[in-house]
Amino acid sequence: SRAFQLMVATKSLSILEVLSNAAAIIAESEVLQLTNIKNINIGLKTYFKIIEGKTAELFSAACETGAMIATSNLNQIKSFKSYGKSIGICFQLIDDYLDYKGDKKIMGKLIGNDFFNSKLTYPIIITLNEGTNSEKEKIEKLFKKKQKTKNDLKLILEILDNNNALKKTKIEAIKWSKKAKEEIQKIPQNPITILLQELADSIISRSS
Repeated sequence: SRAFQLMVATKSLSILEVLSNAAAIIAESEVLQLTNIKNINIGLKTYFKIIEGKTAELFSAACETGAMIATSNLNQIKSFKSYGKSIGICFQLIDDYLDYKGDKKIMGKLIGNDFFNSKLTYPIIITLNEGTNSEKEKIEKLFKKKQKTKNDLKLILEILDNNNALKKTKIEAIKWSKKAKEEIQKIPQNPITILLQELADSIISRSS
């Protein structure tokens, strides 16, 4: 409600349209994610549709509307929109990575939350795509368990490690970070655009 109050305060129908569309897309994507809990056959296409509609859509709308307030240059607005989408996807991939690799003390939450909530994320999906049949069967069995244990998480981590899944997740995140920087480099450079490039790098190295 507060967000919509702020939208109206801009007195810009175009900004209101972008942000209200984003709110609808985020809600739809949340439902899509909920309908795919425990779905071993989710696939990367659906996974990216979910994160593009949730995290990335939020980042994208924020960057696009900020640019709309500052300029009428459509190419620059488009670049900011694409930058937001790219860092949003990058941010979510690092989130997926940290859920299995992060430090509990730094993150302030338990490792393996996605697993305990039966949420299939990038490292799990690529392991299902590339792992052995035995590993796939183990993942399916563990994700479908109602009461998961720390030992179950340990088994999942071993399977991910065998497939370099977390390393591959970080590589994918770096790819999106580079895309973000490429977009912002299309805009005349100044201290703010340089800071935004540094932000794209810092998302990769975050620990919480």
